[in-house]
Amino acid sequence: MQLNVFQNYLCVNFGLHLVYSIMSFVSTNRELFVNNSVIHNFPTKNQKDLHPPIANLSVFQKGVYFSGIKIYNNLPTRIKQLSHDILKFKKAVKKFLLDKSFYSLEEYYNWKKKCSQLTNKIFLKILQEDS
Repeated sequence: MQLNVFQNYLCVNFGLHLVYSIMSFVSTNRELFVNNSVIHNFPTKNQKDLHPPIANLSVFQKGVYFSGIKIYNNLPTRIKQLSHDILKFKKAVKKFLLDKSFYSLEEYYNWKKKCSQLTNKIFLKILQEDS
């Protein structure tokens, strides 16, 4: 039983460390990445996100460059707005990851969906109470 807890503890720390390390790479090598606004001039909500290249090879999709884009684009907007200041950005990413304590990359990628579902439930409950 103690061994499983220990393994889970290491996995959690490794997962958080992996995301943080990839975000550190993205923030310090920002010149390697292109924003969606450079690709097209349409004002969209994802305009400030990084543009993912077309990638058919799974080796490329699993690499740091492509994964960095996916992980960066999934950050909250308020953290992405700090990306021009590397130290503030890294500090905000670290705080966000420790506060949420994701157990896997899948959990990290799904956190926005869970938040919007929770917000919708709260909103519906408020509407029902007002009726």
